Amino acid sequence: MLLLWQRARIRQRTPLPSAQSSPSSYYLARSGVETANFQTSDKTTTEALLEDPIIITNRINYKEVKLGKCLSRGGFGLVFAGQYKGRQVAVKKIRPDRSLDPKDVKAFLREIILMGELHHPRIVEFIGVAWDNLKHLSAVSEFMEGGDLRHVLRSFKRRGSPLSWSSHKAVISLHIAQAMQYLHSHTPKVIHRDLKSKNVLLNRHLEAKLTDFGVSRAQYSVETHAMTAGIGTSFWIAPEVLLGRDYNEQADIFSFGVVLSEIDTDDYPYWNDANRDGARGKLEEADILRQVARGNKRPQLSPNCPAAIALLAESCLQKEPEDRPTAASIVETLQQLVSSSLAPSSSDSEASVASGSAWTAT
Repeated sequence: MLLLWQRARIRQRTPLPSAQSSPSSYYLARSGVETANFQTSDKTTTEALLEDPIIITNRINYKEVKLGKCLSRGGFGLVFAGQYKGRQVAVKKIRPDRSLDPKDVKAFLREIILMGELHHPRIVEFIGVAWDNLKHLSAVSEFMEGGDLRHVLRSFKRRGSPLSWSSHKAVISLHIAQAMQYLHSHTPKVIHRDLKSKNVLLNRHLEAKLTDFGVSRAQYSVETHAMTAGIGTSFWIAPEVLLGRDYNEQADIFSFGVVLSEIDTDDYPYWNDANRDGARGKLEEADILRQVARGNKRPQLSPNCPAAIALLAESCLQKEPEDRPTAASIVETLQQLVSSSLAPSSSDSEASVASGSAWTAT
């Protein structure tokens, strides 16, 4: 049986940048690296908060952030609806039971610093960081009324009017690819490492933006440092990551191929394999992942999937990273599709989602 990604977690090989690197780059590079004296003091975390330029320039008054209802709970954090200076916002906080753990606080700081460095129309806008003490550390970002893509796909399907490729699916896919292209062209490159439908948020007009950079990693040198930490949600993970091998931004491309299958089928990847009836019965998650790692299984597409989308998904889901397209080429392909036969009609473009839909937290 494959050890999957678990064996890779003990093999962190992230080099520190040079002394000339910015403080923010320093904390990005230290993702997953422990310090010997941190557990006896929160000084390192406090210094990161007070001295990092991203934190300093983006700090907002904690008293001006008004929390509303909790939108979602995850293993690491909570996301609340909120208000900041009259604007509806989303506020992410560490779960109370984990807010005193120095490792979790540092991880959240790294996520906030990265959020502050990313600026793109297809990345959820970072508004600021607020706290009165570290237990209340909060990341404030724009509020996306539609919620996550997983929720939106299921909602329209349950209404009996699922989204179509000719209406919004091609555009949503393009938006995700544009966000991915931005991350991969960033200096240093940023690998999202957890690309899935739950980490794509939509506004009321079904415009998509990428979120959740809690396990993202800045990649300083592919030649001198190859990542091996298998972070990500299992069914979206690339084969090389499942096997604990070195990987780069092409792992995100595989995950994008899985997301294309979600968008096409309006369902979770490998749903039929995990829930099918019959003589062979359902496959357990480990069995599915073993076959994915060997290149013997890919998520299914629907019979009505446009041929061009099926070809794109197939190319993204190649076992070998070098056989997958780049994010830039994916964007080019989708732009051509959106402007041609898959372009939405005027009647399709009127679809929207209600405010206050589901969110997710990690």
